[in-house]
Amino acid sequence: MSGSCRLSNYDIFLIDLDGVVWRGREPLKENVLAIRKLIELKKEVFFVTNNSTRSRSVYSILLKNLGIDVSENNIITSGYASVLWLSRRRPNSLTYILGEEGLAEEATKMGLRLATRSEALSGLVDAVIVGLDRNLTYSKLNAAYKAITDGALFIASNKDPTFPLERGSRAPGAGAIVAALEASLGREPDFVAGKPNPWMVKIALGERGSANAVIIGDRLETDILMANRAGIDSILVLTGVTRREDVEKAREDMRPTCILSNLKEGLA
Repeated sequence: MSGSCRLSNYDIFLIDLDGVVWRGREPLKENVLAIRKLIELKKEVFFVTNNSTRSRSVYSILLKNLGIDVSENNIITSGYASVLWLSRRRPNSLTYILGEEGLAEEATKMGLRLATRSEALSGLVDAVIVGLDRNLTYSKLNAAYKAITDGALFIASNKDPTFPLERGSRAPGAGAIVAALEASLGREPDFVAGKPNPWMVKIALGERGSANAVIIGDRLETDILMANRAGIDSILVLTGVTRREDVEKAREDMRPTCILSNLKEGLA
């Protein structure tokens, strides 16, 4: 690892949410204070999350409740990244959503038509988008499976096996649901929108390139790997799932530019 962890060295920040801004419902106060300071300094701040259960508008409200004033245009969820990718290839697609309200809201806003379960079972669906669904049933899984076997595109919001909760615990993530479909279909998704795919970086930066940009996250296999694939500096913050000793064992492409215990350290 090389490079400085001084946040002042960068102009554009792509910051993870779970494990960086909060852990479960618990705000990470030192990180929140540092992010507020970056916004005060007129830095350009994006939030990039693999969590598709909430829409960008809901995340904007949650962040504003923490004193982080950011437009939903500066929030990129894996759900939004999924529907944006699909809408650019097949506008107005009839889409079966295996996920929660936030993913469905983003699909509707993008002009996709939401398919019912009966439409999914009848071979009428153009695409299936899979995110975290904490109300998953066998019936929903079967409808997604049937639609994909009948020719629908298989799009995964992300393949995170778990997501962090309060007090260091974890729960199964969207990757567990994607894995169930992969096992039954005998193949991988046609597209995985979320981290570590650099697609989310492209959405944030557009044509500007990666100059003076940094990705901040708590996971080596998503945040840091995405940064390295995109050719962008990365800061691993140890407020989420990854420990310092994990970095020593990690593959080269999962090693961050530098490590902070919390983001407040980077303001010094």
